[in-house]
Amino acid sequence: MKSTTIIILMLLTVGTAWGQSRKELADKAFERKEYYAAIDLYNKHLEKDRNAANNGEVYFNVAECYRQILEYKEALEWYNKAQAAQYEQPNLHFQKGRVLLNLGEYSEAKKALDKFLETQPNDKDGLRLKTNVDFALSVKNDPPSLFTVINEQLLNTSMSDYGAYYFEDKVVFTSSRMEDSGNDKTYMVDGQGFSNFFLANYNNEGKTWDKPTKLDGISSTFNDGVFTYSADTKMAYFTQCSGEKGEKCRIMQSSYNASTKLWNAPEPINFPGEQVEMVHPTVSKDGNWMWVVSRKADGKGGSDIWLLERRGLGWGEPVNVEVFNTEYDEAYPVYFNDTTIYLSSNGFTGMGGLDLFVSVKRDGQWTKPSNLRAPFNSNADDFLMVFNKDKSEGYFSSNRNGGKGSDDVYSFFTTPINLTLSGNVKDVDGLIPLKGVKVYLTGSDGSLDSTLTDANGNYSFVLDKNVDYKINVSLPEYFGDSKKLTTQGELYSKDFSKGTGYDFDFALMRIPKTEITIDDIYYDYNSAVLRSESLGSLDKLVKLLDDSPDVQVLINSHSDERGDDMYNLKLSEERAKSVLDYLISKGINPTRLTSKGWGETALLVKNAQTEEEHQQNRRTTFKVVNQ
Repeated sequence: MKSTTIIILMLLTVGTAWGQSRKELADKAFERKEYYAAIDLYNKHLEKDRNAANNGEVYFNVAECYRQILEYKEALEWYNKAQAAQYEQPNLHFQKGRVLLNLGEYSEAKKALDKFLETQPNDKDGLRLKTNVDFALSVKNDPPSLFTVINEQLLNTSMSDYGAYYFEDKVVFTSSRMEDSGNDKTYMVDGQGFSNFFLANYNNEGKTWDKPTKLDGISSTFNDGVFTYSADTKMAYFTQCSGEKGEKCRIMQSSYNASTKLWNAPEPINFPGEQVEMVHPTVSKDGNWMWVVSRKADGKGGSDIWLLERRGLGWGEPVNVEVFNTEYDEAYPVYFNDTTIYLSSNGFTGMGGLDLFVSVKRDGQWTKPSNLRAPFNSNADDFLMVFNKDKSEGYFSSNRNGGKGSDDVYSFFTTPINLTLSGNVKDVDGLIPLKGVKVYLTGSDGSLDSTLTDANGNYSFVLDKNVDYKINVSLPEYFGDSKKLTTQGELYSKDFSKGTGYDFDFALMRIPKTEITIDDIYYDYNSAVLRSESLGSLDKLVKLLDDSPDVQVLINSHSDERGDDMYNLKLSEERAKSVLDYLISKGINPTRLTSKGWGETALLVKNAQTEEEHQQNRRTTFKVVNQ
C-alpha cells in the first residue's frame, strides 16, 4: 500500500501546482482505470466538499470504482449515497441491480432492475440480468448437491488467490499476495500485489497444507496467472501482463525439466495473423490443441474462446468456437480428458457474475454449455474449474461471500453417501422386544452380513450403493420373516428406518403346537383343484416357509359332515395334496412337506346347521411337526 500512497501524494502535489482540483485528479485516475487510486482521491475531495447535493456523480464514480475491483458491498453503499443525493441517471439503477445480483440479494436486485427497465424497457443488458435473477431464484429449489465445497483457508489470503491446477503431486495456483512474493509493488487497478504463481503441497501425514511457496522460474515482476500444462510435452503455458497497469497481456510458454525440477526461462508465443491480445490458455495433454480467450474483432462480442491447433513449432490461426460464445464475456476455459471443457460466462443464463459451465464433445461436436448450478455457482464470480483424473474431486475459484479475500481457491469432493438400515424385532402377541434374534442381510452383489438384536430388539447395518438387499430374521421356536429393500439410484445419505418413513421392523409369531388355519382356500364343488382366489393365501405360506427354512409342516385338509364318509376322506386327501403340490411348485423342498386328508373326522362344529358352520369344518390347515 505504501507505493499507492506515494503516487497519490505525487498526484496531489503536481495537481496543486497545475491548478487541478482533487476531483479533477480523481476523474483522470478513474478514466485511466486506476480505480484504487481514484477512490482515495475522491475521498480526499469529499473531505473538503461535504455537500451531498453537489456530489451525486462523485458517489456514483466511487461506487463504480468499487464495482470494478469487485468490492460489491462497498459499491452498494456508494450507489445508495448517490441515489440519496438525487443522482438519478438510469445507469445507477442498472449497476445497482448488477451489484445486488452479485451480492445474492435477488429480490432487491429485481426491484432495481425493474426501476431501470421502466425508462429503458428494451435494454438487452437489463433484460438479461432480470433473466439471471429469475434463474437464481428458481435454482433454490434444486435437490442437494452431490458435492461438498470447502474454502481452502490455508491457501487463501485477503488478496486474490485463484486458478488451482494439478501439477505432478502438487498444486500450482495464482496469488496477488505480497508476502513471500519478493515484490512489494502495488497493482494500481485493484490495490493488490502483482500476481505470481505459488506451489502448494498437501501433507498427507499431517493432513494439512504446507505453506505455499513462490514458483520460481516462471513468475515475473508483473502479473502472471492461469497456469496450464501439457504432461506429454512438459510445457507450461500462462498469461503475463506487463506494465504498471497490466496494459499488455500475452501468452508465455516455459519447458519443464522433470529430473531437475527446473523451468526454462519463459518466452512469449508469437501467434499468426493480426497481433491481438490473447490470454487464459488451456492446453490438451498432448500439447496439440490450445484454447485461448481474446476480444478479436471478428468474435461474437466481449471476450470469446478461440481454438488453435499446433502446426510444427508454431500454431495455426485461432478459430472461434461459436457454441461456447455469446455477445458478452466468456473466459477461463479448462480442457479435461479430451472430451470436456469447463468455462465461465456472464452471457449464458446464470446466478450472478461469471458462472461455471460445462460442454462435452459428442460425435465430434461440442454441446451448448450447461450451467453447473450450486454449489459450484453462486451470486458472485465462479471460474477455473479443474478435476482430478477420476472426477471425484477438484478445485475452482470464486469471490463469493464467506471467503478470506477477493478471489479464493475452493476444493470440492464427492460427498460420501452413508446408507444405513435400522429396525426392531418384537413378539407379535405381547409386542415384547426379542433379544438375540439372528438378522441376516443378503445383497445382490454377493455380500452377506449378520447381527443379533440387542436387549431392546434393535438391529442395524451399513449398506452399499446400488445393491438389492433381503433381510431375514430367525429365532428358535418362532417363524422367521423377511423384507426387501434397494439402494439402487440413491444419491444422498439415508437411514432406512421408521424415523425416515421406512418400516423394517418385524413382529415374529411363536410356533404353536396346534394347527394353523390357512384362510381363503377355495375349491369348486366336488373338486380338488385350487381356485385362483386361494393362491394369495398360499403364497403367504410359501413366504413363511422360505423365511423359516428349518420348519417342516404337515398340510391338513378337512371336509364338512355332509356326504359319504369315504368320499369325504378321499376328497380331503386330494385337496391336501393339491396344496402340497403348489408349495413344491413354488420351490419348497418336498422333504419338508407331508399332507393328510381327514375327511369329517375332526369337525370343529358338530351337527353343523348353517353354511357358515359347514365352512368352518371345510378348512385347510398346517402344523409344524419338527418342533
